[in-house]
Amino acid sequence: MSEDHSADRARLLALVPVDGSAVGNTSLTRQLRWSADRYWSTRNALLEAGTIVRARGRGGAVRRLVPDESVISAATAEAELVGEVAIAYARDRPLPEDQGHA
Repeated sequence: MSEDHSADRARLLALVPVDGSAVGNTSLTRQLRWSADRYWSTRNALLEAGTIVRARGRGGAVRRLVPDESVISAATAEAELVGEVAIAYARDRPLPEDQGHA
Protein backbone atom coordinates (compact mmCIF):
# COMPACT_ATOMS: atom_id res chain seq x y z
CA MET A 1 0.00 0.00 0.00
CA SER A 2 1.21 3.44 -0.77
CA GLU A 3 -0.46 5.02 2.27
CA ASP A 4 -0.15 4.10 5.93
CA HIS A 5 -2.46 1.17 6.78
CA SER A 6 -4.20 3.08 9.57
CA ALA A 7 -4.90 5.98 7.19
CA ASP A 8 -6.45 3.56 4.69
CA ARG A 9 -8.62 2.02 7.41
CA ALA A 10 -9.76 5.48 8.49
CA ARG A 11 -10.61 6.50 4.90
CA LEU A 12 -12.65 3.37 4.29
CA LEU A 13 -14.41 3.57 7.65
CA ALA A 14 -15.36 7.20 6.99
CA LEU A 15 -17.49 5.97 4.06
CA VAL A 16 -19.37 3.35 6.11
CA PRO A 17 -22.55 4.86 7.64
CA VAL A 18 -22.40 5.33 11.41
CA ASP A 19 -26.04 4.23 11.82
CA GLY A 20 -25.22 0.61 10.98
CA SER A 21 -26.75 0.64 7.50
CA ALA A 22 -24.92 -1.30 4.81
CA VAL A 23 -22.81 -0.02 1.96
CA GLY A 24 -21.67 -2.17 -0.96
CA ASN A 25 -18.10 -3.24 -1.57
CA THR A 26 -18.34 -2.11 -5.19
CA SER A 27 -19.58 1.33 -4.15
CA LEU A 28 -16.76 1.70 -1.63
CA THR A 29 -14.12 0.60 -4.13
CA ARG A 30 -15.38 3.15 -6.67
CA GLN A 31 -15.54 5.98 -4.15
CA LEU A 32 -12.04 5.28 -2.86
CA ARG A 33 -10.57 4.69 -6.33
CA TRP A 34 -8.30 2.00 -4.90
CA SER A 35 -7.02 -1.20 -6.46
CA ALA A 36 -8.96 -4.32 -5.53
CA ASP A 37 -6.02 -5.60 -3.47
CA ARG A 38 -5.79 -2.41 -1.46
CA TYR A 39 -9.55 -2.33 -0.81
CA TRP A 40 -9.87 -5.99 0.24
CA SER A 41 -6.79 -5.83 2.44
CA THR A 42 -8.10 -2.75 4.25
CA ARG A 43 -11.66 -4.08 4.46
CA ASN A 44 -10.46 -7.40 5.87
CA ALA A 45 -8.35 -5.62 8.50
CA LEU A 46 -11.47 -3.73 9.66
CA LEU A 47 -13.46 -6.99 9.71
CA GLU A 48 -10.79 -8.74 11.78
CA ALA A 49 -10.71 -5.82 14.21
CA GLY A 50 -14.49 -6.07 14.64
CA THR A 51 -15.00 -2.49 13.48
CA ILE A 52 -17.23 -3.53 10.59
CA VAL A 53 -19.20 -6.69 9.79
CA ARG A 54 -20.39 -8.30 6.57
CA ALA A 55 -23.83 -7.36 5.31
CA ARG A 56 -26.07 -8.48 2.49
CA GLY A 57 -25.81 -6.77 -0.84
CA ARG A 58 -25.03 -7.36 -4.48
CA GLY A 59 -21.27 -7.81 -4.66
CA GLY A 60 -21.16 -8.03 -0.88
CA ALA A 61 -21.50 -5.23 1.61
CA VAL A 62 -20.29 -4.10 4.99
CA ARG A 63 -21.73 -2.09 7.85
CA ARG A 64 -20.47 -0.72 11.14
CA LEU A 65 -20.98 -2.82 14.20
CA VAL A 66 -23.47 -0.92 16.34
CA PRO A 67 -22.16 -0.76 19.95
CA ASP A 68 -25.12 -2.69 21.40
CA GLU A 69 -24.47 -5.53 18.95
CA SER A 70 -20.92 -6.06 20.20
CA VAL A 71 -22.20 -6.42 23.77
CA ILE A 72 -24.90 -8.83 22.61
CA SER A 73 -22.37 -10.85 20.58
CA ALA A 74 -20.01 -11.17 23.55
CA ALA A 75 -22.86 -12.11 25.88
CA THR A 76 -24.17 -14.68 23.39
CA ALA A 77 -20.73 -16.29 23.02
CA GLU A 78 -20.34 -16.46 26.81
CA ALA A 79 -23.84 -17.93 27.22
CA GLU A 80 -23.09 -20.59 24.61
CA LEU A 81 -19.92 -21.58 26.46
CA VAL A 82 -21.76 -21.71 29.80
CA GLY A 83 -24.41 -23.87 28.14
CA GLU A 84 -21.78 -26.27 26.79
CA VAL A 85 -20.20 -26.54 30.24
CA ALA A 86 -23.58 -27.20 31.87
CA ILE A 87 -24.43 -29.91 29.34
CA ALA A 88 -20.98 -31.49 29.72
CA TYR A 89 -21.36 -31.48 33.50
CA ALA A 90 -24.85 -32.94 33.32
CA ARG A 91 -23.67 -35.70 31.02
CA ASP A 92 -20.42 -36.21 32.95
CA ARG A 93 -18.31 -35.44 29.88
CA PRO A 94 -15.03 -33.56 29.63
CA LEU A 95 -15.42 -29.78 29.52
CA PRO A 96 -14.92 -28.16 26.08
CA GLU A 97 -11.44 -26.88 26.96
CA ASP A 98 -10.43 -30.33 28.21
CA GLN A 99 -11.33 -32.10 24.98
CA GLY A 100 -8.29 -33.49 23.24
CA HIS A 101 -6.31 -33.54 26.50
CA ALA A 102 -7.97 -36.62 28.00
